Amino acid sequence: MNWPSVRFCTNNMDKQEETKKKRYNLSFKRIVSRLFLTGVVGIIFGIAMFPFMRVANSLLYQQRASIGGENFLRMIALWGIFTAIVTLFTFWKKHFRMVSILLIVCWIISLILGGLFLLLNQSSLECKRSTPYVLDSKFNRAFDLIIQRLNVEKIEKSDKTYWGIINYRNCLDVQYYEKSEELGAEGLFFAKDPKLQNLKIFIRSDYKTYDDLTISTILIHGLTHVGQYIDETINKTKSDCFDNEAEAFLAQATFLSQLNKEETLSIYAKTRESINTNPAFKIIQRIEQALDEAYDTCITLKKENNLIDQQFIQCVWTGIKNKLEVEIKADPYYQEQCRYNSSRTN
Repeated sequence: MNWPSVRFCTNNMDKQEETKKKRYNLSFKRIVSRLFLTGVVGIIFGIAMFPFMRVANSLLYQQRASIGGENFLRMIALWGIFTAIVTLFTFWKKHFRMVSILLIVCWIISLILGGLFLLLNQSSLECKRSTPYVLDSKFNRAFDLIIQRLNVEKIEKSDKTYWGIINYRNCLDVQYYEKSEELGAEGLFFAKDPKLQNLKIFIRSDYKTYDDLTISTILIHGLTHVGQYIDETINKTKSDCFDNEAEAFLAQATFLSQLNKEETLSIYAKTRESINTNPAFKIIQRIEQALDEAYDTCITLKKENNLIDQQFIQCVWTGIKNKLEVEIKADPYYQEQCRYNSSRTN
């Protein structure tokens, strides 16, 4: 009389065993199908992440890199959120749980990669800011004008001056300094951040009424000192103060050479108006004269030594720099400034 009940129990156990086998089926075919499904879900995750990513189009190298790092961390966070949602559903419905496990494995791997990225990024001296400091609109326009006129997007990484200052734009904090008489020159760069995340430049507040071209000419001098500081910090080198100043004025001369005649005349007119209040303006006034003198000298050398065009151009710019350095070394303001910088670093 007990046989039917025994048969029923046996059938029930067989069904449970069969269900258990299906649940833990690790056949090659099943694994491949779940990997494929995981890939499909991953693609869906990727598409769903697009609205949360920041666009880095039209930005320069380091700005794109900073935003790319920020987007990478966002992707890790979003993958975790999406995986949690899918996992709750699959374990509730008891279907495709292997897919959830594979997604969790992918997320753990991404967490490890994210940790390595943060570790490497922390020790890096690159500009890590994905957004710039809040600057006066005139300074932002001056930055854009410098980038456009000097065509810095095509400058090689070996050029420490322009590559450095442009790719550290998000870490540049340029502000007006209200007590202009304390600055002495047109501006001052504070080299106080060895991490290179806050490169502060103060510009005389007198220049609030100046046009964008003149502000650009003034700003590029301070930016050149920033580039020098970046190079010294990364490569652990030290350069001569007078040479640095000559290089900064040479950068101004380079920028002026890219302007048209009317723009150049406008800038020189403004500097003449303030020539007695700013020692730097006296040297800016000498740039055009230095350019003419260097050009005439190099023309003679070109004829006598058959210089090729590249050698002639190098001769002109070297000549300008040497002449400017003579002017700087003879100026009491820069003598005092370089003496102070030397005593501070020794």
